Amino acid sequence: MFFHSFYYNVKCQLRTKELVFWNLFFPIILGTLFVSTFGGNMQKEEIFFTIDVAYVAEDGGEEGFVELLNGLQEGEDQLLSVKTCGMDEAEDLLGKQEIRGIFINGKDGIRLLVKEEGITESILKTILNQYQKTQSMIGKVMRERPEKLGDVIAGLGEEISFVTEEKYTEASMDAMTGYFYALIAMNCLYGCFAGVTCAVSIKADVTSLAVRRNIASTNRFVVMAADLISSVLFQFCYTMVSVVYLKYVQKVDFGNKMPYLFIVVAVGSFIGVATGFFIGSVGKARAGTKIGLALSVTMTECFLSGLMIGNLYHVIQSVCPILNKINPAALIVDALYSLDIYSDFRRFWGNMEIMGLMSFLLIAAGYLTVRRERYASI
Repeated sequence: MFFHSFYYNVKCQLRTKELVFWNLFFPIILGTLFVSTFGGNMQKEEIFFTIDVAYVAEDGGEEGFVELLNGLQEGEDQLLSVKTCGMDEAEDLLGKQEIRGIFINGKDGIRLLVKEEGITESILKTILNQYQKTQSMIGKVMRERPEKLGDVIAGLGEEISFVTEEKYTEASMDAMTGYFYALIAMNCLYGCFAGVTCAVSIKADVTSLAVRRNIASTNRFVVMAADLISSVLFQFCYTMVSVVYLKYVQKVDFGNKMPYLFIVVAVGSFIGVATGFFIGSVGKARAGTKIGLALSVTMTECFLSGLMIGNLYHVIQSVCPILNKINPAALIVDALYSLDIYSDFRRFWGNMEIMGLMSFLLIAAGYLTVRRERYASI
């Protein structure tokens, strides 16, 4: 009887066009649109960038600062692009935001004029502060120990690094990858559609199919087990097709730990079906209403995991981390992040355990709800 029910549910899922579209084709289409939209932003990290500034020289200015600015314009990864001009032109450029700051070199020293506060403005302030500290140190040496001036100037030309770079992961930590992690989570949780179908197909007060099933002398547990297992299997296959397409056709970097990615998809499909099964087993609403409710719950979970706003998952993690611990979509995203970031799998397996426990609780609650139901007449 189990295999008969399993085979029957497989045929039903293959013939349900809506299920095939939303669980298989829609994530592929959405992933393709993601790749097309992000375009050149994928796998691109802008480490060096040029800051446009203006330089205004007044009477009595320091010549050494000009040499510093010229040095910062040299090389392939130049830091500054300096335009020498008058004060009126410089202020006009700053007002139009064509430059980020104005260095004013006058007899009262060097000043920096900026319009707003930001990262680039902080870099310009650091350049000026470093120059002023260096000039102050040289002046102090000239006054107190002039014989050491040569050694000090030579030392300023040496680049001393007190830190070493150590790479903890080979993953590309592209900011855009988070959208694709959330897309995988959405694909897994779309198993809720099949889960709702599994539940309503055994509730005689909701569908006519459930009436026939209840009349037959079959064990409810066996029928539900066959339906749930086949639904999880199908959802796993649907999601893996999407993952393989994104990784090998669209070249989205999911790292090199594909076996663990399979585990994430399997457990994610399980909790997606379990969520739908629980929603479908509660109440006497029509199947369409329950599918709409399951979709609302799933899309809310995906929204909070960063599907629409990329950094929302990280914002919630810093403000209310417990919310991410009870959100299946966030658990899937966190598990995928942990594969990229951490060398051990403690966090990964922790997420898998939470999702597995939630899945069993949802299915158990749904089964107990359906099992208690009795019908006076069918």
